[in-house]
Amino acid sequence: MNNTELLQIRVSPKIRLAAEQVAEDSGFSSLQDALRLFLITYSKGQLEPTFYLKPIRGFGEVFGESLDSIINSSLSDVKKGNYVASDSFKKKLERE
Repeated sequence: MNNTELLQIRVSPKIRLAAEQVAEDSGFSSLQDALRLFLITYSKGQLEPTFYLKPIRGFGEVFGESLDSIINSSLSDVKKGNYVASDSFKKKLERE
């Protein structure tokens, strides 16, 4: 037998099934293979965990525009000074 150890973690059955499906969809033969690759890469310092949020489905339908355009518009407003700092918001409302 190889010099290996068994690693056990508790997860809900729903999470395990979903992770197995994602691993299969990604081309892995099993969830164990995907996790093994992660652990090997991570243990060598070749992987830094980052979190990336995928675009929200239906966001454009709800707000009528893409998230990128909303963010770009907001950044443009900030650069132009078209914003109200939270500490002065009440004062601005009182003037109007």
